[in-house]
Amino acid sequence: MIRVQLDLSIIIPCYNEEESLPLLKNLLLQFKEKAVLTFELIFVDDGSSDNTHNLLQKMFTEFLYVKVIKNSTNLNLGGAVKAGIPQCQGQFTAVIDADGSYSPLKLLEMYHLINSENLDVVSASAHHPEAGFAETTPWWRVFLSRSVQDLYNIILHTHYCSYTSIFRIYRTELLKSLKIESNNFMAMAEILSKCVLKNAKIVDFPAKSSYRQHGVSKAKIFQTIKAHLLYLTKLLFKCVKV
Repeated sequence: MIRVQLDLSIIIPCYNEEESLPLLKNLLLQFKEKAVLTFELIFVDDGSSDNTHNLLQKMFTEFLYVKVIKNSTNLNLGGAVKAGIPQCQGQFTAVIDADGSYSPLKLLEMYHLINSENLDVVSASAHHPEAGFAETTPWWRVFLSRSVQDLYNIILHTHYCSYTSIFRIYRTELLKSLKIESNNFMAMAEILSKCVLKNAKIVDFPAKSSYRQHGVSKAKIFQTIKAHLLYLTKLLFKCVKV
């Protein structure tokens, strides 16, 4: 198989997202129209039980480089991201939501930043002082996210706006070097924390987030909180392998 060197790989985990895909396609077409970089879309159908897989194969033919990976069972967000990483051929790799919570158009500014400033990670956050959640975001999700963020910052001696954000761009070489263990939503915090432990150059990026318009959230809140607390304990006692 011929491997093409691209500017950006975009991993998009999808689990039962048939209702969200029309919106996602529209947003990605806007991104394609404005992009002056080469990119590929890597969709990971994470064991969907609806029509997600068939729609992914039919709806995105306008794009030059598209891969659709299918997990036979649902591996959760971290498992989906891990399935997509080995397929990335871009110098940089983005991970974005399938539900359009963050606009893919923000990737254009984030790509310019990570490339021009020679950074390793640009992490979008609605907790950034210059951004903000949409009013539809449940208050308790905002509270939990900020509480977890504070704990990571205390233990790792950092000041980042969000450890739980999905919407980021990484230097692909760095991302592929990480030993990612988590399969659930906690994986995004694990990834960023391990980038911190590798002394990566990381910058927060302000980006407004809106609560999903279609489908339902796949996050299992209390299981995710428990996973964060267990992982934070490992970080505290320096038991984490990067």
